[in-house]
Amino acid sequence: MTFDLNILPLFRQDGQDRPELPGVHVAMPPRRATRVRSQDRLIIFMHFEGKGVVLRDQLNQLLKSIEKSYYSRTGTITSTLQAITEEINDILLNQNLKYGSSGQQAHAYLTLAVMRRDMLYIAQSGLMHGFLISGEKVDHFYDANIAGRGLGLSRTASVQFSQAPLAKGTLLIYLPNLPQGWNKGTLENVHGQQLGVLRRRFLSDAGSDLKALIIETIPGEGDLYLLSAEAKSARHTAETHPPEEILEDSSEPTPETIEVNIESSQPTVAFSEETVPIPVAESQGKPKERFVSNEDQELVSKPAREIPDIGPILKNAIKKTGGWFGTALRSARTFFLRMLPDEEEFKISSSMMAFIAVIIPVVVVAATALIYARIGLNRQYARYYQQANQAMIVAKSEGDQSSLHLTLNTALADITRAEEYQVTDESQALREEIQTFLDTFDYVNRLDFQPAIAGNLSSSIKIKRMEATGRDLYMLDSNSGSVMRAWLTGTGYEMDPTFSCGPGQYGPYIVSEIIDIATLPRDSEKQASIIGLDGNGNLIYCEPDEAPYVVPLAPPHSNWGQPTAITIEDGNLYILDPITNAVWIYFGNKDQFIGSANFFFTEEVPNLQSAIDMTVSQDDLLILHADGHTTLCTYSILEEAPTECEDPALLKDERPGRENAATLPDARFFQLSRTQPPEPSIYFLDPITRSVYQFSLKLSLIQQLRSETDLPAGVVTAYAISPTRSIFIALDNQVLIAFLP
Repeated sequence: MTFDLNILPLFRQDGQDRPELPGVHVAMPPRRATRVRSQDRLIIFMHFEGKGVVLRDQLNQLLKSIEKSYYSRTGTITSTLQAITEEINDILLNQNLKYGSSGQQAHAYLTLAVMRRDMLYIAQSGLMHGFLISGEKVDHFYDANIAGRGLGLSRTASVQFSQAPLAKGTLLIYLPNLPQGWNKGTLENVHGQQLGVLRRRFLSDAGSDLKALIIETIPGEGDLYLLSAEAKSARHTAETHPPEEILEDSSEPTPETIEVNIESSQPTVAFSEETVPIPVAESQGKPKERFVSNEDQELVSKPAREIPDIGPILKNAIKKTGGWFGTALRSARTFFLRMLPDEEEFKISSSMMAFIAVIIPVVVVAATALIYARIGLNRQYARYYQQANQAMIVAKSEGDQSSLHLTLNTALADITRAEEYQVTDESQALREEIQTFLDTFDYVNRLDFQPAIAGNLSSSIKIKRMEATGRDLYMLDSNSGSVMRAWLTGTGYEMDPTFSCGPGQYGPYIVSEIIDIATLPRDSEKQASIIGLDGNGNLIYCEPDEAPYVVPLAPPHSNWGQPTAITIEDGNLYILDPITNAVWIYFGNKDQFIGSANFFFTEEVPNLQSAIDMTVSQDDLLILHADGHTTLCTYSILEEAPTECEDPALLKDERPGRENAATLPDARFFQLSRTQPPEPSIYFLDPITRSVYQFSLKLSLIQQLRSETDLPAGVVTAYAISPTRSIFIALDNQVLIAFLP
């Protein structure tokens, strides 16, 4: 049996019902769809969170690109939806990373639904709630641990998949945020009700704000009907074109990748809910439009609404108030003439009268707008504050640990929204209480980060690596490929302008940009403090007040691919080269690495193409990959006990409601390092959440370190931990320091 789908977006903002919900897009299969997509109907619901703005054209372009990409691909529905979600995540993450310093980051909740015959396949990313209502049964699709926090926040896109068999009257409801007024009764006895009735019920219970997408199943021929709640308008009809030209699998086109330039003249990701209309599908097979009458209101599909010009509105307001102000001006003139001794001594010129007649209405209209805006701000603050306070009350009595975490995050989101309108002593106290609960729950230890270096580093500097000794801090600049040194004085760290360590010619050797650095013991033969490696296998030894010294390494038998990371353990140098899928060991005596390269692995060689960093603890090699997972390998020179690898290695997470997994659902790591005794640990950097996670050598989570105050805008680009338990973090050219407890 085949079905049609009625798709009804609901959008209420600040008590005002709006006919169109931004981010909704529906599509029928185009004529040139691949064979496996010829029966698929696509529904997209995209919602943005954060401080950024997604411009109308950008959002429409993104939604249309998703449609184009879907219908040009082959493979299963789930694999295709996964691939598309990952591409959208990459677009948003790159945008957030590139313009992170502006603080205008945004992330997206995305729901992709595909109808194929009598089944609906759904992919959710982000904190989007889904409800499936069939008969008297209500299923809630929501798992923050699986769906993740949203797209654009980490390197891996988390997706929650679900399927829904279609039957007459089946309802699906998707919401980015649950309305405060919704309760268990809101979704009871809704099966079989008309959409107009459901619309009024949902809006009535929602309060002043609601974003929702309702999908209703009715018998039909596989058509989609995008509805809109608005006053009466003419009925529209549009033909649904069946796929006339289906491509054979043997000649499938290259799948369309989503390549959308979200950049604009402003370094932000923009989203203005009032200026984004519903994008109407522009595929060859467009969704039909349907008119549904229901008592006092009609549900009707309609094209996008143009944004009204504010000019005529302002003119009309001035025109309406002009008569009153004209009378007021005449009365004022009569009053002044009576008060003043002679008309000749006090006379208002005609040009001045004209100016006053124009400016006073404008001023009054502006003042009135400001008053109403202020009232609106106070109401918004009060609403979100009350929601946060109520969520906190619920959290204190919550027994389910997983629900507790969700409740606390909801409370934190609400108080954050409240403080966007107004910051008060009460809101700050509530925020601190919520944050304290969450920190205890998440093993967060907050530190007092302060500027580490006197003065400002050049804005052209972008620190990608740092190494710290007891008195020195070394920083690798990715733009110049050079190493900088700051040394500890009585008043903090100061830059060493005489320190030299970077690309150039040193005797017969030419050093290119340095790709990574590592510290050396103070009793090394060359008395160097730091070494760097360039992409050609040249080691450069650098010491304060001394000229650099270069020693070329003997290249591996396969030559160099593209080394990306180095580390030193027990006097041996380890080099990660993902291009050649290798980790090379140079056995040394202190800082002397004059032997040949030794391949770390024996029989079992893991895939290192996505490897980005590594560290070594005795015989254990820990490799970090771009998606945040790690590979753990134990070195052996014995033939009867060859080197073994665990890929992925499990991270042990004993926080309430968490499970051991290859990655943490709320973090994606970018760098790692190991500290020495008395408390040897593995530290990971999450640049997006700007946290440093501490694990034991057995990969058990100990704590995560965060700032107790707001950091400068941007992502963390590097970190280091000194032997004296100082922790440094860099945000491009800004370096901060705190002290471990």
